[in-house]
Amino acid sequence: MNHAITMGIFWHLIGAASAACFYAPFKKVQQWSWETMWSIGGIVSWILLPWVISALLLPDFWAYYHSFSAATLLPVFLFGAMWGIGNINYGLTMRYLGMSMGIGIAIGITLIVGTLLTPIINGQFGVLIHTKGGQMTLLGVLVAVVGVGIVTRAGQLKET
Repeated sequence: MNHAITMGIFWHLIGAASAACFYAPFKKVQQWSWETMWSIGGIVSWILLPWVISALLLPDFWAYYHSFSAATLLPVFLFGAMWGIGNINYGLTMRYLGMSMGIGIAIGITLIVGTLLTPIINGQFGVLIHTKGGQMTLLGVLVAVVGVGIVTRAGQLKET
């Protein structure tokens, strides 16, 4: 297997394990308000850790980032900001809608927007409709949305 593929799988594994452990520290600060917990968690996980880990892993951290133009970095930072805002909204859905409804709605919206936004922005949505791979992607989105809908409905029925 290609080294880049192996490393990609490894870093996805690290990311998945990190995401799974994300809420663990929140159990220790139950007396904090929701906003304080998410603010501290956001600052650490969305701002501090990415810069610290990048600085540790990149041989010449500043030269690496200086090699990119502002036109390249701006969308990266904007999408990162949208991701952070999305995480805050995810937390709000958990707080106000509960786990079953919140996860069902949040995952459904994330699935649709995350899969379709890039082709739409790049003017490539037609590729999804007119190619086999694109049609499979749309079918996958449809199957996943149906699954999320079923899980959300099951959660509703369980809570009543």
